[in-house]
Amino acid sequence: MQIIYAASTSFGQRNFKKRIAYSSVSHMGFIIIRIAILQIISHGFIGAALLFLVGTSYDRMRLVYFDEMGRMAVSIPKIFTMFSNC
Repeated sequence: MQIIYAASTSFGQRNFKKRIAYSSVSHMGFIIIRIAILQIISHGFIGAALLFLVGTSYDRMRLVYFDEMGRMAVSIPKIFTMFSNC
């Protein structure tokens, strides 16, 4: 239940940090039921990469809400490309 609830809740979040936090909780659900050790490793790398992207975009734009980020591709094109590839 935790996996499904946290994953579905993360889609409704408009704040970057909260969205990543809920998706991390969902990943931890997989780890708790011991699906695979690879899940633990991939969660570490993916979580670190996403938090890096959020921090970098926050440093450049000083915004964390999706509604306020219009035209992100114009203001920070390289970071936008990295986001769209995730």
